[in-house]
Amino acid sequence: MTGKSALFNRLQGAEFDPSYSSTPEIQVANIPWQYKESNDIIKIEIWDVVDKAHNKTPKADAGIKLEHQPTQMPGNKSTATVNPEEPLGLDASTVNVYRNTHGAIFLFDVCKQWTFDYVNDHLADVPENISILVLGNCSDKSDERVITLEQIHATLYQHNQDRIEKGAIKPNLIRYAETSMKTGLGLKYIYDYLAVPFLQLQVQESPLAGLGNRY
Repeated sequence: MTGKSALFNRLQGAEFDPSYSSTPEIQVANIPWQYKESNDIIKIEIWDVVDKAHNKTPKADAGIKLEHQPTQMPGNKSTATVNPEEPLGLDASTVNVYRNTHGAIFLFDVCKQWTFDYVNDHLADVPENISILVLGNCSDKSDERVITLEQIHATLYQHNQDRIEKGAIKPNLIRYAETSMKTGLGLKYIYDYLAVPFLQLQVQESPLAGLGNRY
């Protein structure tokens, strides 16, 4: 509903697909990326995260059983069973999505207030050592827009103040960009943004990393 999966597909080079289907669980893909004019190809792992996994096609025997079951008498062993074939869905409740993560992208629909409220509620969950990019999608629908730039900037400013108080450095403050998965607006900015976590990782892995700021 926000364009999150469309972004996931766009980053892999796919065209925009206007149809909508709910993402059943965390999706993972690898995309090639280059830093500026470098000849080196960097493999970036991206995740399309969901809060709660669900089955795309429910099983025929799923649901409440309406048939009569004999009453279980005290002292008898329970006949309740757990289906061992039922897979455990991968979602934000079963996986620490920020572990070994170097960057986080939040996306909301500028035409739907609840999507922005969701981002506002979850930004504080991101550790201070991770860079964040917030994207306002569907910016091509100017006539339907309900979330103003002033509201966005004021909200993100407060989040950045909170992150600074918790020790976040400048590269890990929240950035914002307007996008449209339909027209491709903002995709170049997202591609360039990936340099922020990349350079952060380069610094961390540098032999001089333990020398503080003495470069």
